[in-house]
Amino acid sequence: MIEKPYGGIPEKFEQLVIQPFFRIYPPVENVSHLEKFGLGLGLTAVDHIVRKHHGLFFIHNANDHTSEDVSLCVLAEIFIPLI
Repeated sequence: MIEKPYGGIPEKFEQLVIQPFFRIYPPVENVSHLEKFGLGLGLTAVDHIVRKHHGLFFIHNANDHTSEDVSLCVLAEIFIPLI
């Protein structure tokens, strides 16, 4: 059973999450209503599109300081050149 299915990316998977068909967690009944058609292609598509525009795409864990309790979250960054 997965207690916190979306609490961050495990460190050993940080470099793998943009690979095609890669999923950190297999689809399970108790979270399937949140993610109906997750095939593991979304981040791969983002990375491909950004690179086609000569940009950079990064996704990694970050500390969320927006409340009193600091929690782990996922930060995605896209850098696209203006010229």
